[in-house]
Amino acid sequence: MYWHGYNKLVVVVLTVIIFAGCEKSSTSSVEEARQSFDREGLKFIQIPIGKYFIYKDSATGNEDSVIVTKSNLEQVDVAAYYCGPSCFGNHPAYHYERFSLTLTSGRDQTTWLNATTGDLIGNFITSDRSAISLRDYKNILLFSYPGTSTILPSMAIEGKTYNEVNVSTANFSGTASTTYWAKNIGLIKWQFKMGSTVTTFLLLRHG
Repeated sequence: MYWHGYNKLVVVVLTVIIFAGCEKSSTSSVEEARQSFDREGLKFIQIPIGKYFIYKDSATGNEDSVIVTKSNLEQVDVAAYYCGPSCFGNHPAYHYERFSLTLTSGRDQTTWLNATTGDLIGNFITSDRSAISLRDYKNILLFSYPGTSTILPSMAIEGKTYNEVNVSTANFSGTASTTYWAKNIGLIKWQFKMGSTVTTFLLLRHG
């Protein structure tokens, strides 16, 4: 009787060890997904800190000097976590990029533009050409690549011609926004409508 019970115990222990080993092997073999933004898209919005832009309000003629105070591209690392039946119990670790851009008015030091690409919730796909969606704090889309945006070969603003211009449009809760980003330059035109009020900023010069 003692020997029979001992055999049953050994079988149970071995079964647990084998199952644990298989589970560990299956989770460790899952490749961690990594996503990075399309580098061509970043060329429109990744502006060096300290660069300035002088815009004119087309309605009033007023000018404002705007300075890049934040232009941050970072890698976000998400550890593996339990996510329930929706992804078969465990979600493997994954990595993605997040970009934030802040432009500050040189006139009164208020935030002129503040936008980010936000967080990626859950990811199983590895890509080095991920789409970019830059949104402000109201979740209004300010830049999209490739997405729904349009690329113009060239565009003239205040007598100056810019090549390769990304045009991104958005409509959100009564607000319409259209932005024009020149590659390796930044924002050259921004038009937005709130109700019946239309505001347009045009780039005069930059440096």
